[in-house]
Order: sequence, then structure tokens, then C-alpha cells
Amino acid sequence: MISGNMEYRQLDITVISAENLKDVNLISEMDVYVEVSIGGDPIGKRKTHVDKQGGKSPKWNHHLKFAVDVLAANSALHLYFRIRSDRHLGDKDIGDVTVPIKELLDAAPAATDGERVVEYPAHTPSGKPKGTLKFSYKLGDKLAAPAGPSAAYPPSADERNLFCYFLIGI
Repeated sequence: MISGNMEYRQLDITVISAENLKDVNLISEMDVYVEVSIGGDPIGKRKTHVDKQGGKSPKWNHHLKFAVDVLAANSALHLYFRIRSDRHLGDKDIGDVTVPIKELLDAAPAATDGERVVEYPAHTPSGKPKGTLKFSYKLGDKLAAPAGPSAAYPPSADERNLFCYFLIGI
């Protein structure tokens, strides 16, 4: 059972760049973007803009915000980056990066205004490591979820997503 004292932290992410990605386009240079989600949730998914010039080493410097349930983050919750090639006949997966949220929480700078830059290996759809993804992150202060009549029960997926959108001002 979840109490009314659920805590959330704002997670600010800047998807900076990638290097040495697998080239999935046979003829033209790749136009690359990244989809970012927590736990693979399609509703809370965010996207970077498409880099049309970087090819196998794109750059974005794209800022994204998420609200992270602190208790859930201490379990098996992951931050998922899906690197894709923007194509006219359907986008194609280049690779992905999966980062445990707990790892980010544990390694976060003590000061809430501190930002940390990290780099993780990307894996192709077949699971082979190819390239790296660089991003920075910053965690905000803990915020208590507003207590309501259903605070004693786990919120539905719609309630969680609505709260996340409310919390980060989308």
C-alpha cells in the first residue's frame, strides 16, 4: 500500500550527444533523434529534435524534464534512451541505453543545484555495444505528492501521468 506521503523529485536531463553509433542507413547520412522515457512508458515519452548533420556522432543539447517517484526509483525503475534514425519510409532503431534511476539518485551531487555529466554505452537492436550516449542530469528537491481521498491506494497510470504533467508544468 502506498501512503499519502509519496515523494517525487524533478529530474532534469540534457541529452548532449552520441558518438560512433551504428550507421543504419545504406545510402544517405543518418538524421538522428532520441526518445527518452522512464520505464519505457509511452505516455511519458519525450523526444529530442532531429540532428540532420551529425550522422554517426549527433549532437542535441536538448533539455527534458521528468518527475520521479522516489520510492519507485529505489526499485528497478530505469531511464530508457531509444536512439533512432528519422527516415521517410519509417524510422529505424539505431540503439538504446538503459540506466537505473537508483544509480542516478545514488551518484547525484549532494547539492540540488549540481549537474552531473555521464556517458553510457549504446547497444544495437541485436544487443551488441556500439557507440556512446552522453547526457547530463540534475535532481531537484523532494516534493510531496498532494494528499487526496485516494492517497491510501496506488494511483492509476492515468493519475500518475496527470500528476507528472502537473508537477513539471507541461
